[in-house]
Amino acid sequence: MSTSSEKSPSGDGKRRPRRKPPSQDAPAESDGTSGPIDIPASISIQAIFPLGTHSASHSPRFPGFANWGWLAGLTVLGAVLAGLWLANRQLTMNAKLINSYQIAFATIQCQTPHSMGREAFLDEVRYLGKESFVLQLLDADLTSRLAAAFRSHPWVAEVLRVEVAPAKAEHGLIIPGKVEVGLRFRSPVLRVPIEGDGLPGAPMEREVDSLGTLLPTRISVGNIPELASRRKAPTIPGKTWENDKLVRDAARLAGVLARYSLLPQVKQLRSVGAGWELETIKGSVFWGRTPEFETAGEPSPKDKCQRLQQWLSASAITAAPDLARAN
Repeated sequence: MSTSSEKSPSGDGKRRPRRKPPSQDAPAESDGTSGPIDIPASISIQAIFPLGTHSASHSPRFPGFANWGWLAGLTVLGAVLAGLWLANRQLTMNAKLINSYQIAFATIQCQTPHSMGREAFLDEVRYLGKESFVLQLLDADLTSRLAAAFRSHPWVAEVLRVEVAPAKAEHGLIIPGKVEVGLRFRSPVLRVPIEGDGLPGAPMEREVDSLGTLLPTRISVGNIPELASRRKAPTIPGKTWENDKLVRDAARLAGVLARYSLLPQVKQLRSVGAGWELETIKGSVFWGRTPEFETAGEPSPKDKCQRLQQWLSASAITAAPDLARAN
């Protein structure tokens, strides 16, 4: 069997055995020099990175770290949302509280005068007092202004109290503000006929209180006595009957009768000389002088009223007493 040979490159004439080319199946021997290393395509990535291992850049060193990161992020997000909700709720509460610092004049809590509705009464008070439709509860002078406004109404005899309670927040709820006014009203005790024919539709008589103060007109007139004399009417309700002592004296007498609940039994007051005569349900009775202007020895208004009550309530028919004389 012949073997291939090749001449010696040194030219010595000797033949050298031919080297076999390196097999593709066997790795090439390193000649000790550095150079790129060719990796056969048949070698899979698992040969370099065994199954079950991962690159450090793609996986945390400690198991479960990624889950804790998600939880921390959700916690922070929840805290932010809760803070925004609380801030919005507080702003809403503050806005409601600010709006509650004002109320409508028509919502004032108070009593109403005789034969007059609450809405109409408050509307007149607001107009006479020159107040606005909306009240600012934090106004420093609100209490004094309201007292003056109510005093300006002719039905009001006295303003007893004005209480202003601004709105406040309690346990997450807004308690609305309010205004309460305590009043004492004038009471009609005498009807006074008006002189002349009067204007069409105008009342032919007006009412006064025990001080002779002209009261506003009303549809239903109470069961009170009438002055047996026509008088010239004043023009401004809430003012004393001007320049008319007769009306003021009659009103004073009627006020005393009202104090002892005798008004419903007296129909008319008539001026007789220096005194007064009462027309009662049982007949005429001489009263005497105007209360607080009695002569010496004349019974007091209290004694006169007690005697008048006894006579009116007696079942037997007896002569009318002379109240100006002591028993």
